[in-house]
Amino acid sequence: MKTRFDPRHRRRIKVVFDLFRWSFKKQKIGLLAKKIINCMTQVDEMIKKAAPEWPVDKIAKIDLAILRLAVYELSIVRQVPPKVIIDEAVELAKEFGSEKSASFVNGALGAVLRWQSTALRTDLRSKALLAKHQEALLLPEKCSQIRAKEGGTGN
Repeated sequence: MKTRFDPRHRRRIKVVFDLFRWSFKKQKIGLLAKKIINCMTQVDEMIKKAAPEWPVDKIAKIDLAILRLAVYELSIVRQVPPKVIIDEAVELAKEFGSEKSASFVNGALGAVLRWQSTALRTDLRSKALLAKHQEALLLPEKCSQIRAKEGGTGN
């Protein structure tokens, strides 16, 4: 169980604060916050899809900072299990957001996670189909190679 002294929790708090401050005034921020800002277009697009009824500029700045960090970790970094990222984001929302922040963050990140799962399944199916078709396309070539090794012409 994490505590408020957990180094990962403290690192996330720092990043959220950096993103929050940056949203008001472009200033010096940490490396991870810079990486998130460099991917802001992609991250914000995912947030827009996850919460279509809330334009990004209307989301509370602290909630947006929490969402940006979590979406970045879920979609780009992918080193921490998704449930851990979502749990941590919800905890940050409870700690720093409004009364409704935790449920909003949880719902938005749940939508992101569902899309990723769907996209992964689609990607795996596509790769399996591609492999099957590539194998079928290579069969005539393999047949020619086998015939050549056997010294036959194939006629």
